[in-house]
Amino acid sequence: MKLYILIPLSCKIYNDLKTEDENITFIKEIPPLLMDRAGIKQRVFKNNVYRILDEDHRPYYCIAEYATPLASLYEMSNITSAGFSKQDRTEQAKLLYRTLNDILESSPDCYNTFRLVIYDDCPRTEDHQDHPLSQIILKHLKQQHSEEYDLEFRTLRSD
Repeated sequence: MKLYILIPLSCKIYNDLKTEDENITFIKEIPPLLMDRAGIKQRVFKNNVYRILDEDHRPYYCIAEYATPLASLYEMSNITSAGFSKQDRTEQAKLLYRTLNDILESSPDCYNTFRLVIYDDCPRTEDHQDHPLSQIILKHLKQQHSEEYDLEFRTLRSD
């Protein structure tokens, strides 16, 4: 199961994904991973499993979390003395997406263990069609399943 790293362009993150979308429910924590990282011995990395209901209330499961640097970008844009606009925040979120993708793709420990999910949660007009987070994650889950199935099918055909 891959880790789905959520990157909303607004940089607004919630402590509970259910706050953003009622079709997402916390199920359980997975066992923590301990690693020496950034000068901290045995840093604890914890993730959660979530159930996501589709439009027919069928359950799907994934491990998900927000990209935590987004919280700092969001706070900076709310402090006038920082001189950091909403447009700056959006551009930095896009840069974070590209850079994080490059870092994780080039890491042997992380290769093929994650999926970055960038999405626009900033309505521009009154008739802007909202796309709930559950639908966005489900789209990525189904795409991943399709890619894995296609790869498996091609492997079987070549044998």
